[in-house]
Amino acid sequence: MVSGWYGGLGAGLLATVLSALAINYFSIEPFYSLHIANFPTIAQLSTFLMAGVAISLLNQSRRSPLKNAQASLQTLQEARSSEQKAGAVNQAAESAAQEQLENVLSSIRDGFYVFDRDWQFTYVNDRVCEMVAMQREAMLGQKIWDLFADLIDTDVYVQFHQAMRERTPNSAEYFYPRWHRWYEHRVYPTSDGVAVLAADITDRKQAELMLVEQKQLLESIASGQPPDECLAAVCDAVSRLNPGVRACFLLADAQRLKFPRSIAPEFPPTYGEGLKDAPISELAIGPCAAAVYSGEPITCPDIANDDRWAGPWRDLCAAHGVRACHSTPVLGADKLPVGSLMLCFDKVRPPTDWEYRLAEFGVSVASIVFEREQSSLAGERIGSSPATGNCDRNRGSHFLHNRWQYHRNQRRFPPDERLQQAGCRAGIDAVGHHDTAGVDARFPLRH
Repeated sequence: MVSGWYGGLGAGLLATVLSALAINYFSIEPFYSLHIANFPTIAQLSTFLMAGVAISLLNQSRRSPLKNAQASLQTLQEARSSEQKAGAVNQAAESAAQEQLENVLSSIRDGFYVFDRDWQFTYVNDRVCEMVAMQREAMLGQKIWDLFADLIDTDVYVQFHQAMRERTPNSAEYFYPRWHRWYEHRVYPTSDGVAVLAADITDRKQAELMLVEQKQLLESIASGQPPDECLAAVCDAVSRLNPGVRACFLLADAQRLKFPRSIAPEFPPTYGEGLKDAPISELAIGPCAAAVYSGEPITCPDIANDDRWAGPWRDLCAAHGVRACHSTPVLGADKLPVGSLMLCFDKVRPPTDWEYRLAEFGVSVASIVFEREQSSLAGERIGSSPATGNCDRNRGSHFLHNRWQYHRNQRRFPPDERLQQAGCRAGIDAVGHHDTAGVDARFPLRH
């Protein structure tokens, strides 16, 4: 039985036969002989053999399914092991692909982020974190309208909801006042929300807007608008180009000893009255006087705590909400200061690069205003006649061209060539002279 249980059918049969022979040899008379003396002995041995064979057969029938089950279990284990290995390979491939995608999205210069249908951030790349100055962990899972509540009911809000609702892509440009930046958003619907590609287009947008303002200002100058109106238009243009910044001109007398008047369209009259006849000397009362006296731009990032300037001037600024300023001298035809342009800020801070460009833009146009006025006065002294009408028109166009060329060489204009081109063309068109061959040779116009 033990042999059949552990050894199988062959071992069980062999053990049964050997056991029968041993019993007959040692336990049945005649002893020590294999001779079978009678029938009862034969019956007993036969019964023993049959029982042994039956037990071996039963053990064999038990072992076969067990062996098959073990083989099936081993096959299953091998299959599971192969599947796990394949799964590990697939997971590694997915991780590699995800890492590659993350590297690509993080390397692009534009921001990329994804919302679910509840407007929660599900992905933001590194550029987005840089734009908003926030960590990725602080944004993921948060709703955009909670983090940026000032976007609600803006054009961006409408465009995003339209893309989510209609499941169609769209794009929008908008100015974000909190950061004083322009952005372009391209919105693409996804299966569970929307994906957005955001580009900072501030430089391009500022150049386009400055181009528009510059053309309008040159047209006003060329059409003979009064100098004060032209300077007020410059102040308005600067404020439109950078909302939140106010601009004003302080105009010096002929001897450059004081400021008899100012051009401050965005300030109440009390501000100009407080600056009337302010002296220009080495002991400057404020940045404008210092700028005119030295001929160099002067920046004051914290007026209240800057002891360089007179107390009454600082009090006047505080009373009118001016916390910081930047003053740039306006040069006349003799390259000497005739006044100063002051950019006024409502917060304690230095100017931005864009604001420095605005100051250069403003004083360059103002210089043309003064030079145009001097040219007009010279023309009046010469006198006019029907025969000189066309000469005046040609003189006006050539004057604008020459002054734009001069300021271009002096690098007083923003570096965008389109602004210089369109500025010259606008001034020439405004005075009625359309022969632009001389201008186009240096500033090829796009048609």
